[in-house]
Amino acid sequence: MALPIGTTVTQLPIQRVDVPSPSPRAGEAPTASGASFGERLADLVKDASATQSNAETLASSYARGEQNDLHGTMIAMSQADVSLRFVANVRNRIVEAYREIMRMGA
Repeated sequence: MALPIGTTVTQLPIQRVDVPSPSPRAGEAPTASGASFGERLADLVKDASATQSNAETLASSYARGEQNDLHGTMIAMSQADVSLRFVANVRNRIVEAYREIMRMGA
């Protein structure tokens, strides 16, 4: 980053960087401030389901002629498609990791 001529270090904006909390040790439950992997995965699936429901509602509303926002309907459908693909990719990665762990034991 190039600084303007005449700028001193004391004039630069300084932002605080928070240090992440340490991860729990083996056998310990996650702290109250952080969600577990399972909770985050469940939230991901719930969000994808809500996005899909919203897209279906908008599409059926457009098809019945109750609203005339084709652009918004197409955006909602695209968002639902992207979220579904993301969930599928996460699932595939989890299955792949599980299979890799099972091969390690053999």
